[in-house]
Amino acid sequence: MVDKTAIPQGDKLTDRVLARLDLLVQSGYCTAQELDMKVKTKLKMLPELDALNAIDEINAVPRAEIRNFGSYFMGILNRYMRGKYSHHGAKDLPFHFQDAIYSELTI
Repeated sequence: MVDKTAIPQGDKLTDRVLARLDLLVQSGYCTAQELDMKVKTKLKMLPELDALNAIDEINAVPRAEIRNFGSYFMGILNRYMRGKYSHHGAKDLPFHFQDAIYSELTI
């Protein structure tokens, strides 16, 4: 039996990953331009759960501490590609993002 959680997303980002990226933009954490093709291409290489965890991880970092969003996010994504994860829980996320994720998971 194949573990579907370990399969890369393929040609398109999943709806859940796209929704989580949209939350980053809508919350003002980053701009749509900062989520460039390099970031999206790397996200497609990850299984959905890893991509969601990587998005949550970057969102847990205060934006003022990030000088170059794209480079910082690519560093997180590269770590996930190598199988080295951070284990931030939802409690570490900004409050507005916790609510949105909770709503997404309960739909």
